[in-house]
Amino acid sequence: MLVLVFGAKSAPNRGMSRIAMPKRLDDRARQSLRLAPHLWAAIDLVRSIRPGTASRNTWITEAILEKITREQAERDISRPGDSHRA
Repeated sequence: MLVLVFGAKSAPNRGMSRIAMPKRLDDRARQSLRLAPHLWAAIDLVRSIRPGTASRNTWITEAILEKITREQAERDISRPGDSHRA
């Protein structure tokens, strides 16, 4: 989210617009992922043969979503917090 403040007295440019940046632009949590070098190499290999381009982050996110979808289908879980029904 971007907030524009016009005519602020504290602006050093005397009434010109200035940008007030919110504290957090991205609500996604950040995590470190430690993998063996051969796993990074395998990820990079499959990314390189994929049509178009995808960052490591995008590829890993897609892989996680595929795994969650598969596990939910196997266990008939519709969303996080549902009880195991299988």
